[in-house]
Amino acid sequence: MAIRQQYANEELVHKLRSMLNDLPTL
Repeated sequence: MAIRQQYANEELVHKLRSMLNDLPTL
């Protein structure tokens, strides 16, 4: 269970980073 939760968190962080990369750097 904990391993799946950690995997989900890493996937979420990856998505957030991808979104930030699409934004223009401030």
